[in-house]
Amino acid sequence: MTNTKPSEISLRLCHNVRILAKKQRIKMKDIETTLGLAKGYFCRCEQNSNAMRIDTVCKLADLFGVTVDELLCEDLEKKLKEPLAKATLADAAEAGSDGFSKEGIVRILSEEM
Repeated sequence: MTNTKPSEISLRLCHNVRILAKKQRIKMKDIETTLGLAKGYFCRCEQNSNAMRIDTVCKLADLFGVTVDELLCEDLEKKLKEPLAKATLADAAEAGSDGFSKEGIVRILSEEM
């Protein structure tokens, strides 16, 4: 498997997970343990030697009480200054938020694997 440069969406996703974890005072290793992920999983995702699976993204969204759309498409570091919206992925797809549909998000993540 060739190690390529991480995509913008992968970097944003990992950044958002770290921001949310820091805000809630949760260690990354505790998230890895809770979700049954290998030690160093997030570091490997940031280096693109390990693409994040869609089911893992969904579990992270549930864990932090945000939507998948927020994890993938928002700059949560800036957005955390205001309350996070609680909506469903279906709502985001119907609204066409940031031009991403549910199918488009799944396709993007599948291409990274």
